Amino acid sequence: MLGDMSRDMPNSAPKTSKGIKSLRVLNICHESAVGGAQVSVTRACAALKMISAPVRFEIAARGKGFLSASAIEQGCMYFEQPCLSLLPHLEESRGRNLLKAMSYPSQVMLLALWLQRLNPSIVHIHSALLQAPAHAAASLKIPVVWTVHEMLEKDSPHLAPMCGPRRLANTIAKISSKIIVTAEAAAKAFLILAPGTDVTIVRVGFDMEPFKDLKKKRSAARKRLNIPLDEKVVLFPGYLARKKGFPVLVKALESFKGKDDTGHPVPLLLARGRGDVEAAGNLAGMAGIRADISGPTSHPGDMADLYAAADLVVVPSLSETQSLVAIEAMAAKIPVAASRVGDLDLYLDPVQLSVPGDHVTLARSIEMMLYNRELAEALVQKAAKKVQKMNSPRAYGSALLSIYTSISRAG
Repeated sequence: MLGDMSRDMPNSAPKTSKGIKSLRVLNICHESAVGGAQVSVTRACAALKMISAPVRFEIAARGKGFLSASAIEQGCMYFEQPCLSLLPHLEESRGRNLLKAMSYPSQVMLLALWLQRLNPSIVHIHSALLQAPAHAAASLKIPVVWTVHEMLEKDSPHLAPMCGPRRLANTIAKISSKIIVTAEAAAKAFLILAPGTDVTIVRVGFDMEPFKDLKKKRSAARKRLNIPLDEKVVLFPGYLARKKGFPVLVKALESFKGKDDTGHPVPLLLARGRGDVEAAGNLAGMAGIRADISGPTSHPGDMADLYAAADLVVVPSLSETQSLVAIEAMAAKIPVAASRVGDLDLYLDPVQLSVPGDHVTLARSIEMMLYNRELAEALVQKAAKKVQKMNSPRAYGSALLSIYTSISRAG
């Protein structure tokens, strides 16, 4: 079964929020670094606050970083490396090593003790890989909401060491009171692995006010980044690795070297993301691409400068669900070129989409969006309207609250 609450929910709190007791929702993430799941969690908190939802939103993850800072900023309780609080007699490093060495049943038992102390109304899991806390919650009969941010497919290599995508999908289906995915393509992929599962699409909504009028801040942003105003800039905001298409982008930009006589010089590659920065820089250097490459931004707010400075945002992923950076760029009315993956075809025109892994079609899309200003502007306006409709923060908050309240009552 497949439902899409992002399209069905109103832009206000549902009537079911009136008269219900406050819910304590514990969100558990894989780590505290910047990523799609982590950004989604902080935006869920903001969306629920926007509609005055009766929800006490708490976050637990491994380590300190973007997620812990965002939690504090939004007034949410944040738990770092939760089980360490149950091992007060050990110094932190020894405690971490002990947790790593524990068998899976022991990890579940320890997490169950921790959850018993907190006694949340609902546990909301935000990674397909976090089975232990889900099993712990289920053992205590705490309702589990599981948002699968990853694209679960038969050939998902990062899942192979665990149990394989099919078994993982069926485990999620067995444990969860409700399964959420953030894109239609991800829902279809999940249902291939676990047919008949009740899966609900809830697209991440966010406040678009910070992304308005970013083009007016271009001069200041480029000054801060030390980029000349007349430079053509292509922004790659993502994981510097093969699965996100970074090598494909480099090869596509390399093809511009033979086009200098047409007035279409090789644009500057501006890249920010996790991964091997040195290897990414070497790859660009060997291709003769001028590039400014560094690690990930420390806060989503830092992305504003990058969007403002860019002439084009490129998302050449080989696999993707929703691509928050592409959606943010659309909200900021920055042109986007992307591979045809996930749900991007619901937002973008065919001329903006390329074959995944194909540098030729990607180069064609980049050239079209960089140098055909009239077309690019028309498509930018069209995409921005779709984002406003499909990624409303109020609709996001309403969808989550509806799920939380229905599960709480069912329990």
